[in-house]
Amino acid sequence: MPIAIRDDAVYVILKKLNQANQDSPAESISFSGTDFAGMRLEKSDLLGHLDYLNQKQYINAEFTGNPYASQPDVPDVVNPDAVNLRVANTWGAEDGPLPHLITFQRATLTHKGQAMLADMEANPPENFKAGPKVDIPQEHMSCLKKVMLKGNLTDPYDARDITEVVFRVMSDVKIGRASCRERV
Repeated sequence: MPIAIRDDAVYVILKKLNQANQDSPAESISFSGTDFAGMRLEKSDLLGHLDYLNQKQYINAEFTGNPYASQPDVPDVVNPDAVNLRVANTWGAEDGPLPHLITFQRATLTHKGQAMLADMEANPPENFKAGPKVDIPQEHMSCLKKVMLKGNLTDPYDARDITEVVFRVMSDVKIGRASCRERV
């Protein structure tokens, strides 16, 4: 199943690879969820983006594992209903079809990748201009709707940000008063 290549993910990947290659080119590189905060990028999506960038020669990447999932410890045909057996990482399993077989080791940017990164830095992806949006829990919406109404706001994310700033200021003021009392 093909994945959609996202500009924001490509930008983050190229930027991190470029930084890692400048800092310590011989070491392996790792990506974490915080690298892609607010993007909802799964591990399989990340591997797909890395594979795409490698195939299009934007990066020279090293992967371990078997991309075609033909390892000897996973049988070709298993009927779990007939034998009451579930083979880890097979079709229908919660953890998906064999995502553990491929791991990313390291990569370097090619000249083509460096040119693409320079273009993306000059004109970043559109969704970076607004920043990542973290979903608002439904239980917070009643309070945020009141803030939106009183503040004449149309976006619940703006209401959330304003509310957070107000609570942080109130907290700082409270802490500041407590420290003033201690000095007297």
